[in-house]
Amino acid sequence: RKPPGRRDRRGLSLLEVLLALSIMGVSFFAIGELIRVGARSAEAARDHTTAQILSESIMSQVSAGLLPPESIATAPVDDPQYQAEWTYSISIQQIDQDGLIAVAVVVQQHPDLHARPVRFTLVRWMIGPTSTLLTGTEV
Repeated sequence: RKPPGRRDRRGLSLLEVLLALSIMGVSFFAIGELIRVGARSAEAARDHTTAQILSESIMSQVSAGLLPPESIATAPVDDPQYQAEWTYSISIQQIDQDGLIAVAVVVQQHPDLHARPVRFTLVRWMIGPTSTLLTGTEV
């Protein structure tokens, strides 16, 4: 038997439904923000990896003699997939060690296309073109 004055509750009250909907809405908003932050982080990681791979490629070309070891102000990368978006520069500096030079390759996204362009610098010491380290003779 029911106590007097109490009714059977078979459904949810309007307040309970509104509370459940607001909790669900806040949860969906938080999940959406996490997805947005994750997508932005994945894009930044992809861009940093691309810059590193491109700079390694350009440095390998200098090491192999395909590009001369001389300073280049700014040039588009050779890869057709990235030519419009990425540029590189090379700077050569003499270092304290005889016969060695420091080759710095800087790869960056085109600043006109990106609000915060990614930039990656790779520096490698190499034997200079006029060095006597390999031949053993003076030039």
